[in-house]
Amino acid sequence: MLNNLSIKNFAIINDAQIDFDKGLTVMTGETGAGKSIIIDALSLLVGERSYSSMIRKGEKKAVIQGVFDYPKESLEDFGIEKDRQLVIRREINRTGRNLISANGIILTLKQLTQIGSRLVKISAQFDNQELLDNHLQAGLVDSFANRDFQDLLDDYQSKFDDYSRLKNILIKKQKDEKDRQSRLDFLQFEVKELSDLNLQPHELDQLVEKDKKIKNFEKIYQLLNSAINDLDNPQNVNALTLLDEANDNLKKLSEIDNNYSSAASTIESSYLNLQELARDLRNKLDDLSFDDQEAEKVTDRITELKAAERKYHRTNDDLVLYFQNIRKEIKDLSNYDRERQTQRTRFESLRKALIALAEQLHQIRLQTAERLEKEIHGNLSDLLLGESVFEIHINQTKKLFASGFDEVDFWIQTNPGEASLPLNQIASGGEISRILLALTDVFSKAMSIPTIIFDEVDTGVSGRAAVAVAKKMRTISTNCQVISISHLPQVASAADHQLQIEKAVEKGRTSTKITQLSHEERILAIANMLSGEQITDQAKANAKQLLEQKK
Repeated sequence: MLNNLSIKNFAIINDAQIDFDKGLTVMTGETGAGKSIIIDALSLLVGERSYSSMIRKGEKKAVIQGVFDYPKESLEDFGIEKDRQLVIRREINRTGRNLISANGIILTLKQLTQIGSRLVKISAQFDNQELLDNHLQAGLVDSFANRDFQDLLDDYQSKFDDYSRLKNILIKKQKDEKDRQSRLDFLQFEVKELSDLNLQPHELDQLVEKDKKIKNFEKIYQLLNSAINDLDNPQNVNALTLLDEANDNLKKLSEIDNNYSSAASTIESSYLNLQELARDLRNKLDDLSFDDQEAEKVTDRITELKAAERKYHRTNDDLVLYFQNIRKEIKDLSNYDRERQTQRTRFESLRKALIALAEQLHQIRLQTAERLEKEIHGNLSDLLLGESVFEIHINQTKKLFASGFDEVDFWIQTNPGEASLPLNQIASGGEISRILLALTDVFSKAMSIPTIIFDEVDTGVSGRAAVAVAKKMRTISTNCQVISISHLPQVASAADHQLQIEKAVEKGRTSTKITQLSHEERILAIANMLSGEQITDQAKANAKQLLEQKK
């Protein structure tokens, strides 16, 4: 329930504090006084989009705040802990830095819309989407069904989510099939080509090094041979001979003077090491050979590997890794058909289960519709439309929707002998007003809406029909809080509370004044609605009588 509405610097409202109570509250006043502006402010608190043009001229920001009873459904998913009240606040700034909060928690507009749907339902004569839109009428019928239906619907929707997800996957895979096959063919070609190359890690580096040795064979042989001769050539003076002589001299010297023992040991060790080195070099020289065929093979292999590097824009080692990766990708792509078949089998299984569940939902909807038609007809009779025939058409389709395979349409025949029409094709404003009230009475109970706001839904209604409309609004207000804008004295007199909305001009600025009327003030206000500017004694008497009839 809405307890208080605070509006500041919004349109022509300067600063207003409005307290609301249970039952039926009617806002009355001249056209243009600002009644709809109050509804616009309330709309912002339940998720309507704001615009900087809403801010009062000359002000930097507008602030709308509503104090509601905390709803039955928990709001902890939005970070709002359970409390006695829920305070929703919206700030609209000319700079565009707008703010939405609930009990101090910052919210997005989407979150506010989700919360607002649990708090308030706003109905206008030609702007009542849920009641007039056949795409949403199924949800209204479902809200009137029993709990078993809801459990069944939950099961259906859970399976439908999986079904829709798999359907999208299969559609995408079907579209991707051509690309997948092309990719697979291409990769298989590359794998064969790289497999024939028999790539090995670091192979090219090793071959380049080997090719370098082959090309410098003669130079290597000459340098190695010269080094061996310098070390140990018995026909010439060589390093080993000289080192051996130095070794003998130091040995003799150390026998005379121990201070040279260390030098003698060092040179002896050097001699032995150099002698070992000479043997190793001679063995290497003996092993040196040159093979024309081997040289040609190395050159060809290097050419082959470098050609592959250029073609694939990768180094030899990167090609080894790439070869491993594309083999894995081929395996994954080859498993594609098996995976798709598994998904298709699951998809068909879900489809059969959904059709069975949808049929059960359909049967319950037919039973619910029959019961609902009778209750709505009773409400229509209350509103002097007892000769009308209200029908709920539930047609099975071949397509599965999120709630089954049913299409639901509300049809009505308002005049005997005339054709039935879909609800959204009813032309008479007075008739659509009463039909909406009849539907609202039924569905507000099923959907447990705390507050319903009627924005001039009684336009086009007069006489006995106006009295019936007033009674129906009052009936609805026994189940939930009702706030209505009305120009009808019958509706105003049926209210528990009446707010008079007036427009005033002070110091060149227009502003809206909102007054909670006392009983005596209501008599005058309703008399004014009955007679116009000149309030007669008869109008006062009639107004007083209307207020007495409410009791």
